[in-house]
Amino acid sequence: MPRAYPKDRIRRLCKWRFIEQEEVHQCEECVDNYTLPAVFEYEDVWNMRKKCMPRPSRKELLRKSCDWYYKYQEVEKAQCEACVEKSNLHEDASYAYEAQVRSVCMPRKPPRERVKDACPRRFRQPEDIERCRTCAEEYMNDNDAANEVHSLDVQQLYRKCLSGNNLKYRLIEECQQKIQEPEVAKKCKDCIVNTYRWRIPEHMAREARKRCLLEFQDN
Repeated sequence: MPRAYPKDRIRRLCKWRFIEQEEVHQCEECVDNYTLPAVFEYEDVWNMRKKCMPRPSRKELLRKSCDWYYKYQEVEKAQCEACVEKSNLHEDASYAYEAQVRSVCMPRKPPRERVKDACPRRFRQPEDIERCRTCAEEYMNDNDAANEVHSLDVQQLYRKCLSGNNLKYRLIEECQQKIQEPEVAKKCKDCIVNTYRWRIPEHMAREARKRCLLEFQDN
């Protein structure tokens, strides 16, 4: 398959690099008007790309982070962008100062709130999203947000509320429910986690139960 002409490739990148339609058109127009030599080298294409798609400033990159951090939260996203814009972040600023601006404009939320924000990205159906948020809200019923990192098992919170109909998590729950002795239940859970590093396919449910759950349940 022949490779696309460089201008065609850069034009496609314009839509990836810019969000506003006006900026996309400006980028595409720049590419169309740029003169490449008849026999061009890599450096010629790179110069065209730098001219038409200049690297965003550090402040612009941080503003774009607001869009990801506050997805589906328009008011908070606008406040975050305004906060970044008011900062004195420039190209020569230290990384420590950039981290300070980020922490002020995008303060890290407690684990429970981060899970609730992630629910719309993980699930599509409204009832699934609401179930996910309720799960995060009710998990261990700990209202001390300042100490949540220490008081909650964060990984377990993520697995429980964001996993959905996850066979691996269901098997871990079965270990907890069906095996009375805590030490044996832990061995059962460790068996599932260590044997199946990723998601367990449904067709392997019987094998997984036999390998871990039934073996430790009988002992």
